Amino acid sequence: MKNVVKKNIFGIVLVLLLLPILGFIPFELSDKSQFILSVIFMVIGLVSFLAVILVFWVAYYAHGRLVAVIAGIAYFVLPIIHEYLSFVVELSILLYWVSLKKQVTQFANKT
Repeated sequence: MKNVVKKNIFGIVLVLLLLPILGFIPFELSDKSQFILSVIFMVIGLVSFLAVILVFWVAYYAHGRLVAVIAGIAYFVLPIIHEYLSFVVELSILLYWVSLKKQVTQFANKT
C-alpha cells in the first residue's frame, strides 16, 4: 500500500486539489439534499486543505521558505479580500502543483 501511494502521490493530490472547484458550480436542491451536499463539501474542503498543506511543504523543500510563505499568505488572505479570488487561489495552487511534478517524483523516490 505504501508503494502505491508513493508512486501515485502526484495524482492523488491533484484530484484532491480539483475537488473544491466543484463548490463553484451552482446547485439547486431541496433542503435535505442541500444539507447532505454541504456536509460532503465540508469533508472535501478539509481533505483538500490537507492536500494544500502538502503542496506548501513540497514548495518549501523545492523552492525555499519565501515561496512557501508567499503561497500560504495568498491562500489565506486573498479569499478574505473578495469571494471570487477563492477560485483564483484554488486554480493557482493547482497549477503550481502541476509545475512541481518533477520535484514531487524526486522527493517520492527519495523516501
